[in-house]
Amino acid sequence: MLLPGMGQSDGRSIYKINHNGKWAVIYAIMCTFRSDIHAIDRLFTSLFFVGPTMSGKTQIAISIRSLFVDPKAPSFNLNSGTDAAFFTLMEGFRDIPQVLEEYNNKSITDAKFQGLKAITYDGDGKQKRKGINDRDLDTSKVNSPVIILGQETPERDDNALMNRVVLCEVPKRTEEYTARETEVFQRLKDSEKTGLCNVLFEILKLRPIVQDHFKHLERTTNKELTDAVLSGGDASGDMVRIIKTVSLFLTMCRLFRNICSASSITLYISGIFLTWLKTRLNGK
Repeated sequence: MLLPGMGQSDGRSIYKINHNGKWAVIYAIMCTFRSDIHAIDRLFTSLFFVGPTMSGKTQIAISIRSLFVDPKAPSFNLNSGTDAAFFTLMEGFRDIPQVLEEYNNKSITDAKFQGLKAITYDGDGKQKRKGINDRDLDTSKVNSPVIILGQETPERDDNALMNRVVLCEVPKRTEEYTARETEVFQRLKDSEKTGLCNVLFEILKLRPIVQDHFKHLERTTNKELTDAVLSGGDASGDMVRIIKTVSLFLTMCRLFRNICSASSITLYISGIFLTWLKTRLNGK
């Protein structure tokens, strides 16, 4: 679905480096149905945009989130925000992506790091006592999907977080933007300020289809990806996580192919996902 005044070529020209825009669009749709997808296998994922300062990674994250909330809504700083505020934020907004900025392997607290691992995989938050004098424990639930931003890849704890997310590199652009690129980008940002609830409502109409068909299609997609990448070999725990992560994106893409009959688009995006997956598994 294109925004008013945008042609297909315009839509493809925004966030086109490393196909980041394509990952962003699919993830925005996935976030809309996060509670439905997570309920299948207690599994979800995140986009992790990595790049230097002023590379544009924050703008991509805001564009994803703007499908749901005002683009001026604050992001959460992983360095300065408290652990308690972090878990409260994750529990308080169902199916609305939260932007988490300034990831740093050395400075992030262990509580936040373990929380990110849970958020991007099994969905369990922090354990705490139910009351001051109560011995029973209560586990907070993660209801929000997240978009993580940082200047370095998450290598802490033997890449435990990196195996749970889709890593999208956002290099700093060296050449000047063309007048056309600037115009299209500004049009997108103007639409975000006006509000994209009309687009969100159209996506939400597809919830019954996601609830009825996502599980079966994800099982098929996961098996096909495993066969294509591993060629009958055994998969380590890390490989299983990565394949499961990518299968969520490809399943959503295939689901929309079935709805829109856009087979050529789906095959193109499927090729992007498979190439990315093989690169990750080969360690390149």
